[in-house]
Parts: sequence; structure tokens; C-alpha cells
Amino acid sequence: DMEVVAGEKLFETEISQHGVRFRLDFSQVYWNSRLEGEHNRLVSTFSPSDVVVDIMAGIGPFAVPAALKGCKVYANDLNPASAKYLNLNIQLNRVSGRVLPFNMDGRQFVQLLLATPEGSAVELLAAQQHMDQTTQAVRQQPDPCHHQQQLVQSSQQPGLQANGQTPSPQQQLQRKCSDSVNGSEQTATHQQLQQQLHQQPQQQGKQQSQQQDQQQRKQQQRRQQQ
Repeated sequence: DMEVVAGEKLFETEISQHGVRFRLDFSQVYWNSRLEGEHNRLVSTFSPSDVVVDIMAGIGPFAVPAALKGCKVYANDLNPASAKYLNLNIQLNRVSGRVLPFNMDGRQFVQLLLATPEGSAVELLAAQQHMDQTTQAVRQQPDPCHHQQQLVQSSQQPGLQANGQTPSPQQQLQRKCSDSVNGSEQTATHQQLQQQLHQQPQQQGKQQSQQQDQQQRKQQQRRQQQ
């Protein structure tokens, strides 16, 4: 970035070379006044019937003088600020229609011109931009298949089986084990769940034996009372 030593922070200026006006911002675009002779020398070799392609046109030091000479110019620059001042200089020098400005990568610019040998690059670029906007709009729309899948998943309650019955505790543990293997259960590890699964039948057996013991004791107490 440029630093202002004194005065207002204004970098925009206007320069005149051989009767051609150029407006630019020194802090945003490239400009070298020492190239004025080179600009004039190269443009002097053009004929009014020539078609000129300027892949890195900047603000138009070659493109605008060539258009004033009668050439048709395809001018491109990747820098948005350069493209902005290129368009402005085209208007200042009244060469609209003879300079066709582009703001894209140089390789893509050449490929675009080679794909349009009849000179319809501007129309093709507009069609491509429209197609890109349409494609982006389509991508932003929700996927109906994904939405339907979400509806199916939300309709399945984890506490019910397919037949609408509540699963047994052992079936619930088996489901948790399978979920933990798939990575959907993070609160307990797979080994812990497997241990719970093996321990539960043993606990149930102990409870049943304790209940049987209690019943036998009650029966014995009743017999003694009789």
C-alpha cells in the first residue's frame, strides 16, 4: 500500500498522452509514464482494419489509442480496478463499441476468443455468465431426495420397533451397540455396551433366583403358622 506523506489521501488522477485521456488510481492499478514512447511506437504499427488482442490491457494505454486509430480491440485485465478504469477511459475517449473490455484470467480470455472465431466473444461471455448464475441458483436449491430422507428418519422413533411395540431392554442395548459401532453413539464405548449386554442376563438370572428363594421362604412360614 502507498503511504501519504503529506496532504489528502487521494491517489486518483488523470493523465494525457498524445491527446488520449487516462484516468487512474495509482494505489490500485499499474502505470508507468516512461512507457509513453513505447505506447505510441506500437500503436503506430497498427492499421485501421486490424483486430488487436490485449491480454493484459491495464487501464488501456494500448487499447484506447488503437481504437482511436480505427482498430477493433479485445482488451482484458484480471485486476478489477484496472477493468474499472479501462471502462472509464473507453467512455472518456468515446471509443465504446471499438474496445470490448473483459475482466477475467488471461488463459480463459484466450480460450474464449479461440472458441469464437467469428467475433462473438462478447455474446458468448454473456451467455456463459448467465449459465454460471443459473447453475449456482440450482445448486442453492434443497435436494428433494435428501429432504425426503430426512422426513423418513424423523418419522422413525428410536423407542419403537417397526411393529410399533416397545423393544426389550436387551434389544435396546443391542441397538446401542450397533449404533456405537457406526459412530452414532458417543456417550458410551462399544466395549462398555457389550459388557452391559453380557451382564444383563446374569443379573436377570440372579433376580429370578432371589425371587424364587423369597417365595419358598414365604411358603415355609405359612406352613409353620398352620
